[in-house]
Amino acid sequence: MKNIAVLSCGQVKCTFGGCLNAFYDRKKAFEPYEGEELRLVAMMRCPECMAETDPMTSEVFIKQLERVSALEDVTLHIGHCAKGRAEKGCEGIKRIAAAYEEKGVKVVWGTH
Repeated sequence: MKNIAVLSCGQVKCTFGGCLNAFYDRKKAFEPYEGEELRLVAMMRCPECMAETDPMTSEVFIKQLERVSALEDVTLHIGHCAKGRAEKGCEGIKRIAAAYEEKGVKVVWGTH
């Protein structure tokens, strides 16, 4: 079974509805998983813009990184909102994605 985590932008106050619908309906960035058994293991928000300290050194971020990266066959999907912010120059999303990739987690840019 493939494990899926989703990261959204911390500044966007959403319900993850678009991400969840795309996940369950295997639409948009989740189309390649059609017919596969998936397990949604995490829904996270990027803390970069709202953190008073560097999130890379935050205990919460480090625990999330360790928990998700310890899973077998895990992919991190960067939410539609976070992908858009990264394309406009947000370094926080890029840094978090890179941290997961360094831990061996596959990163996919997009959800819905």
